[in-house]
Amino acid sequence: MSVDRGDMRPLGAVRRAGERETAAARNGSGRDDRSLASIPRVVPGHASPQRIGPTTCLTNTNENSNLVRLIIFCVRFAMLWGMSVELVEPTEWHAHEIVEFILCGAGGGRLESGAGRFGFVADRTILVPPGVEHRYVVTSDEPARLKLACLTAEDIGAHIAPSQAALLGTLCTEGVTAADHDADSIGLLAGLIPNGISNGGTTHEQQIGFGALGLLIALHAKARGVVASDPIWQRYNDRIRGVTTWIDAHPVAPLGLQELAARFGMSRTLLTREFRRHTGTSVVAYVTTRRLEQAAMALATGAGDVTAVAYASGFANLSHFHRCFKAAYGLTPAAFRRKVIGESGR
Repeated sequence: MSVDRGDMRPLGAVRRAGERETAAARNGSGRDDRSLASIPRVVPGHASPQRIGPTTCLTNTNENSNLVRLIIFCVRFAMLWGMSVELVEPTEWHAHEIVEFILCGAGGGRLESGAGRFGFVADRTILVPPGVEHRYVVTSDEPARLKLACLTAEDIGAHIAPSQAALLGTLCTEGVTAADHDADSIGLLAGLIPNGISNGGTTHEQQIGFGALGLLIALHAKARGVVASDPIWQRYNDRIRGVTTWIDAHPVAPLGLQELAARFGMSRTLLTREFRRHTGTSVVAYVTTRRLEQAAMALATGAGDVTAVAYASGFANLSHFHRCFKAAYGLTPAAFRRKVIGESGR
């Protein structure tokens, strides 16, 4: 695939491309059914990593690995894709119009891009923006054990919380990025992202996966000190960045909009308007997302019962907490905890 190294299109442009590809896939136009047989078999819910090696090149392309072929296939038909892999052969340079999120397990190897080399260090996440040419470099003696999650622009708009999508947009302007995390949190959340591909309606398992992936995006951004911003709105950029940084550090603080606006020298109306312009969401929704992230991490690590976690995360009303949590993660808080504990074998 011939793409200038480091070339990158805005998420909005990718979203339009994704919508065109989705429409084409649904009405059957431009579909080559032979490609269905040429991709590696992926079993949804399959716990063991798929072993990926080189294969015959696709016609008129330079890609020579099953991994790259599968990514291209998913991009073509705007599919959600998650996969646990053991990569034993390097790939060619390639690029695609999706966000590629990599969760590193034990093993070796690295990802290379025009910006540098990023080792597959255990409990590291690597984010590859749309349009950035890159390749996987591994050997059979030291394979890479990875969890891959690919997000189309359509997925981002439909299934990722606006504040997390805004963080993702900001991260994508930085090119390929890597962040290191606590082992427990990354492993537990990675286990909630289902293996498999789907271009149909969102299943319950996929909804849970999107919630976990949104949380991983937030953790990746936090580890890198990134907050959402839109360069178009420079006048209040520093103040809104200060607001989001403060909320991230004090998500459970009982501070109303009026007090928050006064803290940063703004009126309530100005804060409300500019916050949405910069982050793509409201102040209340942003705070709720951060509180839900804190609650999800507490539940995943077994810190207290559901009621205690709700109150500690800033929710005074348990019914409201249950509704918000299920809307974000596809499960009630108690079911989320049971699933995480079950996945981790605790």
